[in-house]
Amino acid sequence: MTTLGKSALFGLLAGMMMAMAGMMMTAAIGTGFFALPAMMGDIIFGPEAAVAGGAGVVLAGLMLHMMLSAMFGVVFALIVQRWPKDAIGTGAIFGIALWYMNFHLLARFSPAAAAMAAMTPAWIAIATHLIFGVAIGALERTAIARAGGPVRA
Repeated sequence: MTTLGKSALFGLLAGMMMAMAGMMMTAAIGTGFFALPAMMGDIIFGPEAAVAGGAGVVLAGLMLHMMLSAMFGVVFALIVQRWPKDAIGTGAIFGIALWYMNFHLLARFSPAAAAMAAMTPAWIAIATHLIFGVAIGALERTAIARAGGPVRA
């Protein structure tokens, strides 16, 4: 597998962990198991799609989330090449940066992103992005170690 393919796969795996955690959290607080993917579907279909609901909205949201996760996996790999000694710490910072970018910067320009930011409790948004970052950092750290690169214990 190419380095780019590996990085995209790591992004997909971290994205799955993030999605599962977020879906369990929103179910636990009573918002609903599929609330987050439905809100992601809003980005494709418009701000009212999550209210209308439906499997198509949820599926589109999950697909968008996974495509972005793969893309961010590649972006993270480019970043971690500069700081390979602390891939997990770099991943945590990367996850928080993604949260800030999505929930504070993108929300200013996208009504659907603004609606998602308003409806998602901050602790869930921060926790899920941190999960993504730590997971992708741990995956990259393992790959770096297997390749014989520098890894901090």
